[in-house]
Amino acid sequence: MRGLSPPGWMRSRRTPRDAAGLEPELSVVVDVMFPMAALTEVAKAFLLQFPRTPLRLYIEALGGTVQPVLDGRCGFGIVGSLPFIPPQLSTERLASVLLMMVASENIRWLKCPESSRKPSSPNTSSWC
Repeated sequence: MRGLSPPGWMRSRRTPRDAAGLEPELSVVVDVMFPMAALTEVAKAFLLQFPRTPLRLYIEALGGTVQPVLDGRCGFGIVGSLPFIPPQLSTERLASVLLMMVASENIRWLKCPESSRKPSSPNTSSWC
């Protein structure tokens, strides 16, 4: 997982700040693959540290985390494995997330001999 933000976003004066120098709200976009337990813990800690600053979270998939940062709706985002990050964004590695493939034991494809787990011809989707 990588965090992404416009360069210098912490120094941005795009929105008015209160007397303590805090933004009126923090908007963050997060990839759906980011562990929700970790996100929940961070949101709780944010609430305790900044009780008067609303936290607006957006959950997106399939690269949808980039556009809200680019158009200014979100101050930063957390993106999964996106092969291309636009050059106007800066990134920082945050964490690794282990992904595992799972399937029901009732899937017919898994009961086929391994050598026949390919379509019988390029123009068909039938499996063994």
